[in-house]
Amino acid sequence: MSETKPKEEQVRFRQEHECLRKLLAKVHGALAYPSASPSNVVELIESLRRHVTEHFEEEEKGGFFDGVVAQAIRLSERADTIKQDHGRLTNA
Repeated sequence: MSETKPKEEQVRFRQEHECLRKLLAKVHGALAYPSASPSNVVELIESLRRHVTEHFEEEEKGGFFDGVVAQAIRLSERADTIKQDHGRLTNA
């Protein structure tokens, strides 16, 4: 894991998750309006894809899941499932 403390990592990832939710809401909002500019929608979707990919890479390469499992071994299976989901989402 990076040199930040586990609690700081959790706070940072929660903040990133909130940013991703807001970006997803923007995509949904743009798709809800038939008059939305197609190029704007594409730009929003591409931005979401980039942010999600970077976020997943940071969680996995940064050792976030390893730290979580080290603190709570019962979460090992769930962490593995999430990592598999990351792969499916970024390859879709």
